[in-house]
Amino acid sequence: NINLINVLPDSFQGDKKIKNTGFKFLDEPNCSELSVEPINSNDDSLFRFGFLIGTETGRFLTYGQPSSGNKDSLDMCYSWAGSNCNNPKEIKDFKNVEKLEKKKTKCINNFLATRNNGTNGELVTWDENSNSCSKPIYIVDGYIYESEEEFDEMNSQLSCLKWLSNKEKNKFTGKAKFNDCGSNTYFFYDGIDVGSKVNLDYAILQNNIKICETAIERKRNSNFSGPFFFKNGNAPKGCEKVWICKKVIYKTEDDFNNSSCGG
Repeated sequence: NINLINVLPDSFQGDKKIKNTGFKFLDEPNCSELSVEPINSNDDSLFRFGFLIGTETGRFLTYGQPSSGNKDSLDMCYSWAGSNCNNPKEIKDFKNVEKLEKKKTKCINNFLATRNNGTNGELVTWDENSNSCSKPIYIVDGYIYESEEEFDEMNSQLSCLKWLSNKEKNKFTGKAKFNDCGSNTYFFYDGIDVGSKVNLDYAILQNNIKICETAIERKRNSNFSGPFFFKNGNAPKGCEKVWICKKVIYKTEDDFNNSSCGG
């Protein structure tokens, strides 16, 4: 974007180029605001006139201040500025709109910059109803919510998801609750919610059986012979006591006694 306030045409030569027309430049002319006035203030056939270009709105406004008693001046001004001849209110309103748009642009840019920085929580942006930088906006991971209720709800959802993710990451087993996840009770096995206490107990039982069977298999492969009672007989149901003879597993003592290892 070009800042018109700091721009002048290369051909601009100031007063020396227009003095033969009877005019001189006012203030510091630029491509945003330029006006001229008569060199001879007593010549009412000439008058101050100029233009404004809004750097924020892009709006173009021409104006003039002819002598109200000189018809030729009034006609000339009308051909240049129309209803903006001798209408200072229009110029004032133009500049007020520019100031307001500048505040609006700054407000929105600050909001976007803060949002893009990854900030979460309550921010403010431009309020069209009050024409002020005062509208509350709530950000959660870059998403915009216009009410605190939506913000709190989404925050809770994300908090719940994070909690569930941590349970999975830590391979948690057991029963747990978390306020941001509502009133539900979760039953985790190895970090996964299995849905109920019955399912949790079953998953634990199946795992204990697997551990028990693995221990028996290791014992069998070690060339052990004799009775093997996992955890001194405190084995889970489905993995009862066994007897081992030359890598063969017997489920009863009688079968073991009738083997080559018996008696």
